[in-house]
Amino acid sequence: MTKLYYDSLPTEFAPLKRYDNARRLVFENPDDIERKTNPGLRSSLQVSTAEKKEKRGSTTHNFHASEIAFWSDAKKLMLAALQEIPDHSDTIIILESTANGVGGYFHDTYWAAKRHENDYEAIFLPWHIFPEYSRPVTEGFELTETEKEIKALYNLTDEQMSWRRWAIANKCGGDEIKFKQEYPSSDREAFIVSGTPKFNIENLSVYHTYCPKPKWVGDLTSANTAQDVKTPEMNRYDGGKLRIYKFPDPGKSYVIGGDTAKGTEHSDYSVLQVLEQDTGDLVATLRGKINPTEFAYDAARLGYFYAGMTRAAFLGVEVNKDGITTNNVLHKDIHYPNLFRRRTVDKTSEETEYKLGFHTNERTRPIILNKLANWINEGEFALNDEKTILECMTFVKDDHGRYEAQEGCHDDCVIALGIAIYIFDYAVKPQKPKTQEENLRESLKAKKSSQNW
Repeated sequence: MTKLYYDSLPTEFAPLKRYDNARRLVFENPDDIERKTNPGLRSSLQVSTAEKKEKRGSTTHNFHASEIAFWSDAKKLMLAALQEIPDHSDTIIILESTANGVGGYFHDTYWAAKRHENDYEAIFLPWHIFPEYSRPVTEGFELTETEKEIKALYNLTDEQMSWRRWAIANKCGGDEIKFKQEYPSSDREAFIVSGTPKFNIENLSVYHTYCPKPKWVGDLTSANTAQDVKTPEMNRYDGGKLRIYKFPDPGKSYVIGGDTAKGTEHSDYSVLQVLEQDTGDLVATLRGKINPTEFAYDAARLGYFYAGMTRAAFLGVEVNKDGITTNNVLHKDIHYPNLFRRRTVDKTSEETEYKLGFHTNERTRPIILNKLANWINEGEFALNDEKTILECMTFVKDDHGRYEAQEGCHDDCVIALGIAIYIFDYAVKPQKPKTQEENLRESLKAKKSSQNW
């Protein structure tokens, strides 16, 4: 494309060219003698593929990163490339791409530009600004109610709606979601419909639109002893691991699901998700780089904090790998009183056993993900946490058909929420003590029933 552009320039505008190879054009006088008096531009244009190898050691004034959302490690490559570009007013950086799902370097940089958090200018080009995307309206053409809403929302013509209908049928196999992926009408639509997500993107988009800010952010602190974790102190600060959307209600009960990690700088996050047992609403999320032992104390503090009507919230933590330590500390050191136990059957003796923690494997993983998918489809619980919503949006099918976090994203909030929803059905819901009036009413009802009999 670059060479075609150069070859198409009128002679009087085409700069002198010294070298022309597969990846590079050098604009300089090719004549060694004339070059001293007429050197030419003495600049070059280079085209490279976005391989994993970092590019360093030169100076670039105009940088165009094409289809950057599909680079294998855009964050690392861009860190190196940006160091080659001087901080001068005569330089430019263009990041251009088709959207490739929520999350990742391109997504994050674009939305930061929309929020004016960097010096980029966010530009989105919807399909309907291009005049060629239009077809004559045939006799009897009528819009459906959905099409009428789309037409009004984007101020489209019937000719554009005619092309849209034709493109869905002929270019997208009759799949409207595929059309939105290839021909998005808005930047948000472009990001959320690309990829193959596990969960209902439209519902997640609604959740994201109305997602509240936390009422409180900070940490619950105490000494790491079985007694002190029962009465944690609230330490409020912006960088805290705990985000509270609804404070504990003494008249309610709560369920907590946990996903464990190593707690190192380069490891995944350890996450706890708190659900209100009456409604299923997500009321709090704890997320941080926490080692398995400290995570046990964080879980216990949070469980006692959301005790509600019980001695402590019903708590189920993943037992895989690092979770073994977390569950052992909760049981043996902290003596946490309300832990989830999974039912297992010994293959030799065929005896039933109940073991601590939730075990994630090829059988149970699809179960918790499908349960979470059903909850999101039904949309009857409050999914309040933005990080959790974004992780759900970037939980997509890979090349092998397995659902997992999109490259560059995380799924710890997803797994922890899936575990919380799974153990939700195992939590015993305590009954509120009846008032004197309720006892009297039941007594009179029973007496009347006896007399009728």
